[in-house]
Amino acid sequence: MSIYTYQEKLWLYERIGRPSKDDSFYIYRLLKRNGETYTTNSNGIFFDIDALSDDTLKDLMLYYRVLQPLIEDRPYYEQD
Repeated sequence: MSIYTYQEKLWLYERIGRPSKDDSFYIYRLLKRNGETYTTNSNGIFFDIDALSDDTLKDLMLYYRVLQPLIEDRPYYEQD
């Protein structure tokens, strides 16, 4: 039984959506490191969010709540 609720997993699913290349690489490394089941092909990486361990979900939540917003492209504003 997971410590994460359906709503938290749904939020994560919506955030992942269509991941960028960098996000896909991070997710792939995370799933591989934690021994999760996944498949890959030329269209990306595929996995079942509901089957992920709590540790993997915790790491993904941390990435999408904290780390990704810090590394997203920021628009450049010219100073006058």
